[in-house]
Amino acid sequence: TVTNPIAGSITGNAATATLATNATTAGNITATTNTTLTSLSNLATVGTITSGEWDGTAIKIAKGGTGLTASGTAGQVLTSTGSGTLTWTSTSAATTHTIGESYGGGKVFYVTSDGLHGLIAETQDQSTACTWYNAQDIISTSSNHSSAGKLFTDWRLPTKYELNLMYLTRTIIGGFANNDYWSSTEVGFFSTWYQNFYYGSQTNSNKDDTDYVRAIRAF
Repeated sequence: TVTNPIAGSITGNAATATLATNATTAGNITATTNTTLTSLSNLATVGTITSGEWDGTAIKIAKGGTGLTASGTAGQVLTSTGSGTLTWTSTSAATTHTIGESYGGGKVFYVTSDGLHGLIAETQDQSTACTWYNAQDIISTSSNHSSAGKLFTDWRLPTKYELNLMYLTRTIIGGFANNDYWSSTEVGFFSTWYQNFYYGSQTNSNKDDTDYVRAIRAF
């Protein structure tokens, strides 16, 4: 029997010696398992951890870890909060939109039921007097748009139905005159629909007449 300098004693052959009691303090430790080490208040130095895992304790970002104690769920990725910390963020989250929101170069005046898609109106008129034939050229000219509208190139005339939606939300969009606005919906070869933004009535007119123009785009 040999007295164990850690705790207890070692009995039997040296090749098969076992500790009589669990070690509670230690200097240098070499072992294949940690079943007999019940507590260790401080681990000052360690080499390379070749197996196993940290459980319930975060590894600092500065030490190559994430600083987190839990793993992400399916579809999440690690992103920075901007203050040096990491967080799990869902990649499937989508931004929803509301009527009256300033977005995409103008004001949202229609959204689908899920809030993901809709229509945007320019916040200023593109023309106060142009023929239907010239309307799209006027719309495509960047200088006829607001500063936000200039950032987009897919503006177009609203359809007859969309023009009425604009009329119903005209105070939200803003900037309309009490005048006639062109739609893209044709009645025939020579005429198309327009809407009066004072009375709200829709009527067809000769394409050579001059009316106001307000562009829209979809998202």
